[in-house]
Amino acid sequence: MRPKERVLAALAHQPTDRVPIDITHGQIFPELEGKLQLHFQVRDTEAIRLALGIDLRWVRPTYLRPEEAQPDAPVLNCFGATDGLLTYDDDLGVRPLAHVRTVKEVEAYPWPSADCFDYAAIATLARTYQEYAIIAPALWSPLFCRISELCGMERALMMLVENPALVEAMVEHITDFYLEFYRRSLDAAPGQIDIAFTGDDVSGQQGLLFNLETFRRFFKRPLGRIFEVIKSRGVKVMFHVCGTVEALIPDLLDIGMDILNPLQFSAVGMDPVKLKKRFGRDLCFYGGIDIQHTLPHGTPQEVRAEVRERIDVLGRDGGFILGSAHSLMDDVPVRNILAMYDEARRYRPR
Repeated sequence: MRPKERVLAALAHQPTDRVPIDITHGQIFPELEGKLQLHFQVRDTEAIRLALGIDLRWVRPTYLRPEEAQPDAPVLNCFGATDGLLTYDDDLGVRPLAHVRTVKEVEAYPWPSADCFDYAAIATLARTYQEYAIIAPALWSPLFCRISELCGMERALMMLVENPALVEAMVEHITDFYLEFYRRSLDAAPGQIDIAFTGDDVSGQQGLLFNLETFRRFFKRPLGRIFEVIKSRGVKVMFHVCGTVEALIPDLLDIGMDILNPLQFSAVGMDPVKLKKRFGRDLCFYGGIDIQHTLPHGTPQEVRAEVRERIDVLGRDGGFILGSAHSLMDDVPVRNILAMYDEARRYRPR
């Protein structure tokens, strides 16, 4: 099977010649990428994808970053928060809405426009990678995490209880941005995009960060509106949420989720057998190879065993795209990367 054909068959819960494989989020951390380039004697990421036999390609619009006012000013994203900051700690980075107190202040904030991006790159890359399944835009759509980015996570959690009007006002503006962002991204390459990436990290490894009633009150309907835009273009919805998420899956299916990413089975209650049995007819699973223990600390034999186990359980009757349970980080040995993808390409369940 060709890569795109293989992925589309898996999404339709149909037989495939082997399980589709991907580099989760299309991302390899820089040090690890350098090691893989050295191993394969290549110079770019695409050559690594080809060497590993990856079936999907992640493409995104180009962010039209404004010129910074000062040379030493922090680099900000289009929402005005520190770009690339891998934490929502209230005291780190630029949190432009950390001290907002009224809805009027929220309304006065300079919310971004979809004009912040140039979408031409999506069409160009979709044509370049037309034999592969295309994921676009390769940027997620967080609501709670965006508020945490703007305010700090502790403040965001407090506002859910103490000042819900502020949360509702922020969600409205953030959702409006995403609706136009996804429209333009998908319309840039009509008929060429197979999957749209969305998501919001609303769970930890022990359980949801807040109860389902809170999710339904603030976030379910806005996410559903985003999913509607995607599905109206004939594109599958991939939703990213880490941690313990079984309780959330029915609500996400209700609003149109097709693919669950990244499958953190080390989290409490995340049993692949149970999840496949309960949701396997309606849901495609994506990811699943442990990024906290097996990939960074296991042996190649342990990696291969986990790959076989995931394919046996999640790949039964299709509905599985194999990858790591989050992005490939610098602590993963090259030998384990090679073992994961080699076993996935070779293994055929009985």
